[in-house]
Formats: sequence, structure tokens, C-alpha cells
Amino acid sequence: MIAFFITVLNMSLTASFAVLIVIAIRFVLRRFPKRYSYALWLVVLFRFLCPVSFSSILSPLPAAAPIPHDIMLRTAAAPPTGLPGMDSAVNQAVTSNQAAQAASINPSQVFLSIAACVWIAGIVILLGYAAISYSRLMRGLATATKAEGQTYESDFINTAFVLGFIRPRIYIPLGLSGDTLDYVLQHERTHLRRRDYLIKPLAYLALCLHWFNPLAWLSYLLACRDMELSCDEAVLRRMGPASRAAYSQALLTLSTSHGSLTSPLAFGESNVKMRIQNALRWQAPRVRTAVAGVFLCIVTLIVCAANPVGEIPQPASVTPDTVIGACPPSIVYANQDYAILHSYFGLFIYDLQKESIAQSVDLAPIECNITDGEDACEIAVSPNGKTVYLHPMTQTTMYVLKLPSGRLTQKAAPLSGGVPSLAGLPDHAPYRSEPDIYENDGLRFVLTAEETAGSVQLTVTDSAQNTHVYAPFRDRVENAPITGAEPAGYPQLNVLADNIPLFVLATDGNEENGWQTIRALHQLDFYSDIPYVPLGAILQTSLQPGADAPYHITVYDAILAHDGTVKYRNGQGHPAIDAIWEKAAEGDNGIAAPELTVEQNIFASLSSNGSDYDSGNTLRGFKVLCTWADGRMAAYWFVLRTDAW
Repeated sequence: MIAFFITVLNMSLTASFAVLIVIAIRFVLRRFPKRYSYALWLVVLFRFLCPVSFSSILSPLPAAAPIPHDIMLRTAAAPPTGLPGMDSAVNQAVTSNQAAQAASINPSQVFLSIAACVWIAGIVILLGYAAISYSRLMRGLATATKAEGQTYESDFINTAFVLGFIRPRIYIPLGLSGDTLDYVLQHERTHLRRRDYLIKPLAYLALCLHWFNPLAWLSYLLACRDMELSCDEAVLRRMGPASRAAYSQALLTLSTSHGSLTSPLAFGESNVKMRIQNALRWQAPRVRTAVAGVFLCIVTLIVCAANPVGEIPQPASVTPDTVIGACPPSIVYANQDYAILHSYFGLFIYDLQKESIAQSVDLAPIECNITDGEDACEIAVSPNGKTVYLHPMTQTTMYVLKLPSGRLTQKAAPLSGGVPSLAGLPDHAPYRSEPDIYENDGLRFVLTAEETAGSVQLTVTDSAQNTHVYAPFRDRVENAPITGAEPAGYPQLNVLADNIPLFVLATDGNEENGWQTIRALHQLDFYSDIPYVPLGAILQTSLQPGADAPYHITVYDAILAHDGTVKYRNGQGHPAIDAIWEKAAEGDNGIAAPELTVEQNIFASLSSNGSDYDSGNTLRGFKVLCTWADGRMAAYWFVLRTDAW
């Protein structure tokens, strides 16, 4: 019942927008024939009664379903509805319930249950009122006598009207004759031809469903008024302008001031003064007026009936200093044109050609900003990379992001084994054990990161081993060819481990983590492709012959994770990178490259994973930082496998 009540609330909100638009267009058409104004109310009736519709970019609605069906399960602010007043009310209500999360009864559910009961009570009262009124009228008409065809006379009534659903009848007061009878029958037969005897009860049913919405009452009254005015004009169009005075007199003769919400289609019901004024002013419309009226009605009907294609989500806010935390960004999709990156601080579509973020989505408002645990957000991408699916695992709905339009829509999540899950999608992406690596279009994408968003680097390597490095969250990086040779103007460093040469990456000293770049360049799979060097082995380093010697050298050592990041943190929370050798030249002669011994790193004993203590399962990264007297600086990086102890 609550789910249906939320559906009705959403229908009422979207219909309210249609009501406001129709009222505005109706004002523009105030000098046009009333049939156009009457036709506009059809889209309002559709909005009040139909929960589904087609989608179009022309739709002015902010959202197809402003209130999410899983609002009772939410423990954070609800997503934006596009309605400022609703946003405030919904978010305040949801936020106020956070303190009661541990309770066995959800306050939101209690509130909605009470509201739904009140809503049903209102429907029962209105339908009961209609049933009693209809029953009384039918009892009074039991003595009516047939005049001709579908027309019946009765002394119980003082005005004419149409009554009935399957076999509608025209009831007229006893003794009606002459021109007045002719006008009355023309009016009521027009109602019959247009099926107004079905439309008005349907409109009343919509009013019963949405009795809590003031705009539903306003639209019902205005629609009934336009129905009668347009019917008057239809009679005058057939009878000719000369009949205006006589028709107005007939209206005045059969006028009644006791019309009700459920009154039938009566000839002389309320608003008689307005109807007489409209009849006296009526003139046959010109062709251009008719064309303009038809065009405006068609456009309004299409625009108001359509649901929005999707909402433009809020962009993510990220700076190079944004802290990554324990969950680094991951690659959810990549091709030769763009990469889709996901983190708790947003979803990002990174344009590889322009080297900039083309689109981003703030995931917090839709509760997709949790990347781990039972409350995490599932993410899948269609094979063509044009559709991104986001599913908060605690909800029964998912969000669908269309690219490149950037439109976000909410839909019911598919089921997998009876449980809402993206695994139920026909084209969902399979689970990847290494979310920082992605291969597609003959390219290998490796995402690396340290502590902040500014440290995130995306390394793309093609089949010819050509490499390009991108920095999605900071200024673009310089991409000199990286092959392990020295940067321009710097000597090459050679490293031998027990006479076995190691691959050395040379950079200009500004590289934040060359160990990750080594892994990306050589497509290293965990530890198997990295050479093993036992503890106690000698590392012989030497600069290329003839190179001028640096005046200062520092050697750093770190325990690495399988993705090349530093595995442990020191007491200050920074990556545990220790200087194990340092020397400065005395005089102007410079110093020679050092000879090092692979000794135990104390951080290797901190692991709680037993397999890390197996032989060769400790990944070590070394950095040799050289500085020359003229200010030049170069960093040399290499990686090896060794033992924990």
C-alpha cells in the first residue's frame, strides 16, 4: 500500500507541473474558442491517472519520480527531486530519522503508513459521497417518462442533464418545449458525441485519488467549466451567430445554483453568468486562429505528457588535494577515447584526447559514494561504454547514466537470484579482481595513486609498448618516452643483483612513484614477472662510463603492494619509504654509485597475511636519487622480489 501511495504522490507532483503549464497556456488562449482550453485538460487527466509515459528532451518536468520508492530505507538525505520545496521537506524528514536507525520501527515507514491511511480515508469519503448522490438522483428519476430516443422527462428536476455510463440518457424537466428544448437537446447531444459523460466521472476519480493536492481541485473545477463553455460554443457554431441571444435566454431559464462536484452534465449548472457572457461574445474563429490553437494544443499535450529523458546530475567536486583514503579510484571502463573512473568522491569520464574531465557525477546525493562493504555501490558499464549502471546495494532501485548526454535516470534494479543486483543485467561487466587495470581496444590501462587525487596517474600502453601517462585530477603531465634509459642530459644507472641486470626506470626526480610506472610499462602480473633476489645479495650500481659523478646520492627502500604502491605507513601516516644509504661528495670530485646489500626491511614483519612470509613474496622497491653540483636531479627506480626475513 505504501509503495502505491508513493506512486500516487509522484503522479500528483508531475501532474501539478502539467496543471500549472496548462493554466498558463489557457490564459494565452483566453480569446480562442474554448475547445482548445478543454482539450488541454486531457494531458492533466493523463498525468493524474497514468504512472508511466514516454520520455523526451522536451519535457519540462524536473523528474519522472521525484520521490524514490525506497525512501523508507534511506539513512541519508534523499536525492534531489528538482522541486525545491519537496527537496527541503523530504531531506529534513529523512535526516531527522537518522537518530532512530537502530530502532525496530522505521519512523519514515510509520509516517508514510499513517499518511496512506488518511489518504485512503479521504478516497472512501469522496467516493461514498458520489455514490450516495448518484443513488438519490436515480431514485428521484425512477418515475421519468420517455419522450423520444434517449430523452426522458421528469418533474423531479429543474434543468436538463446527461446521466449514465453504458447507456447514457438525456433527462429534461417536464413541459420543456420550443426553441429552448431544441437548444437544450443540442447541448446535451454534444456531450454525448464527445463522451463527456465518461470524461467527467474519470476526472472525478482522479480528484478522489489526489484529493490532498489543491491543484487537483482547481484543475477539476476549471476543466468542468471549459467543458461546458466549449459545449455551448459547439451548439452556437451549428446554430449560427443569430441564435446567441435566444441560447443565452435558455441558459438563464434553466439555470441552477446548486451544482455539486458529482452533478451530471447539466445544461444550466453553475457559472451560468460566465457562460451567457461567453455565448454573447462568441464569433466563428478565423482559419489562422484555429491553426494556431491546434498547434499550441498539440505542443502542450506532447510536452506535458512526456517524462524527462533524465536529470543532469550534480558534478563532482574534487581538487588535487582531495584525500583518497583507503579506497583508491578504479577503472570501470576505458577505450581509446575516454576512461571512466570511480571513487567515493565521484564518477569521472576522462577524455584521453583532450586530457581533461569531460563529465563528472557527484555520487553522494544518490548514495553511490560508498565503495566497500555491504552498503557499497555496484557499478557496471555496457560493452559499448555508453551506459553506466549504479546500484546502491541497500536499495531496490538503480541509476542509469547515459553518455555522452550525461542524463541520469532512476529505475528498478534487476534481480539476480531474487536479489536486486547488477548481475541481473544482460550486459553487465564481470567482476575484476584488479580494478586498477583494464584492457580494451588493444590498450592496457593502469591506474595508480598515492594519498591524494593529484597523485592519481593513468598509464596507457599500446601493443608496441608506447606509453602515455595522464593525470586526471591535476594539470597534464609531460610525456617524454620512457624506456628505462636516462632522461636527456642524465647518465644511465645500471643495477646488477648477483650479476643479473635489473630494469631501471630513470626520471627527472619529479616522479611521485616510479615503481607503479614500471609495473604499467612491463605489464607485470603480481610477483611472477619480477626477479627474485635473496636477502644478503649484493646490488652493484654504476653510472654509464664517462658520466660526471653526482655530488649527492640517497637510496630509498620500501615494501610495495602488488600494484606498485607503498604498502605500509609510518608513524606519521605517510608512506613508509626509508633512506637506507646516503652520501655527499667532499670537494669537487663527486661520488661513485653505491654498492648495496639487500637487508631485511622491518616493515615486512607487519603483514597479517601468512602468504606474505613465503619465500619471494616480499616486493621491494628501491629509489636512487642523484643530485649534481649544477642543480640537475635524477631518480632511478627498480623493483625486486625477496624474503620477509
